[in-house]
Amino acid sequence: MSSKFVDRTHIFQNKLVNAQRTALQKGMRKVVQLAKNDVRTPFPPASRPGEPPHKRTGLGQSSITYQTKKNRGKWEGRLVIREQGIHMLYLELGTRTIKRRPWMLSPIRRNRKLLGRIMATGGKGKLK
Repeated sequence: MSSKFVDRTHIFQNKLVNAQRTALQKGMRKVVQLAKNDVRTPFPPASRPGEPPHKRTGLGQSSITYQTKKNRGKWEGRLVIREQGIHMLYLELGTRTIKRRPWMLSPIRRNRKLLGRIMATGGKGKLK
């Protein structure tokens, strides 16, 4: 009886890559949710400098999304602001005439450990 060895490592590698990408995408959805949560206080009144911006039309909040890509064999994710919500970037960073109203980096920094666990578990876990 002859046994024939069939190399199926490529199948395993593809499944592993797909699992990594899926985990990253689930985690990035949670990061987007976290950033959007800080921009939900209704207008009026306008937010004060140092506070997250208050929600007027929801355009800025809906322009927050993410992208994933493979770079040097590792999956990476990044938070993205679509072009129609560019004013949200101005509010985050501030300009000469607009004082900062941080909404994106602050909640991510506050929840760094939680987000790390969510990313490590493939998006499983609850945001507060």
